Amino acid sequence: MMFGLSLDTLAEYLAVFLSLVYVILASKQIKWCWVAGGIGSAIYVYLNIKNALVYDAILQLYYVAVAIYALVLWNRKDAGAHIGITRINSTILFRLLLGGAVLTALLGWFSMMVLKQNTAFFDAGVTAFSFIATWMTARKYLESWLLWVVIDITAAVMYSLKSMEPTVGLYIAFTVLAVYGYWQWRKELAERG
Repeated sequence: MMFGLSLDTLAEYLAVFLSLVYVILASKQIKWCWVAGGIGSAIYVYLNIKNALVYDAILQLYYVAVAIYALVLWNRKDAGAHIGITRINSTILFRLLLGGAVLTALLGWFSMMVLKQNTAFFDAGVTAFSFIATWMTARKYLESWLLWVVIDITAAVMYSLKSMEPTVGLYIAFTVLAVYGYWQWRKELAERG
């Protein structure tokens, strides 16, 4: 124990810090956000497995993979490779949201009935929609930030039920930062206009 904190609590605080760095840098489109996000997510894989958040552990593994993908994507120098902020096609967005809702229902039901998880639908919903929002962020779709607002509020409730207070604080901060990220990206899109 260091400073009266367990190793797991210290790891959680480090993951919180790196996750905040990720969102702040992502809102400013700084490619190194993906390094901070990938490392923070790797720490959360361990913490979520320990706290029986099965789907969120899988989600954090996905975040690590997307961090690598997005770092490569955001780092490409060839002429047509730079991706700028865009708006997502409404038909595609509807299909993504519908797919997220169906996946939430299926995973939530499985978790509740088979795994007897007390946060089944929270864990399933946060996971399903975070897969979508992460992909949207990597592709620089403006609407990803709005989806993050809803996800972050839901995640704060879920982590509160698991008594993971530093992570609750993180998701409250994520909510504020998602609003800021939306504002930043929307401003840049309008200026490019």
